[in-house]
Amino acid sequence: MTSDQQNGKSPFLPRSPMDNEENKNNTNKFRRTNINLLCSFNFNRFHYCVLLCWLFGIFFATQMIFSVFSNYIPKWKCLLNNTSNFARNCTIYQQCPENLIQFEENIPFHSAAMEFGWICGANAYNRALFREITPVS
Repeated sequence: MTSDQQNGKSPFLPRSPMDNEENKNNTNKFRRTNINLLCSFNFNRFHYCVLLCWLFGIFFATQMIFSVFSNYIPKWKCLLNNTSNFARNCTIYQQCPENLIQFEENIPFHSAAMEFGWICGANAYNRALFREITPVS
């Protein structure tokens, strides 16, 4: 049973202007309660705007971190040349046999570029393509 039926009012009959005022007051009370509930922590529009910007920043920053770490390639040297300098020289990488290439020590992780051999040559373009696609996913 609705409140109108308890008061003896038919839901099918037109309401009086006084009833409309009651509904407006009840609606305003409900709105004020919700607003007070939302503002119980003294939040205002500025706080919501900052929160939204912060969430967008975190979302896009985490999307970009994956592409940065997936394309990391440390410096290397060829053991045939007897040099102690590590560099990112593609001619040395392509001329040196694969088992004689030494990467810098203390590599924190092996990236996708190292795993798939996207270091130099025609395969290096795959690394750029992968970097463009991964932030979207």
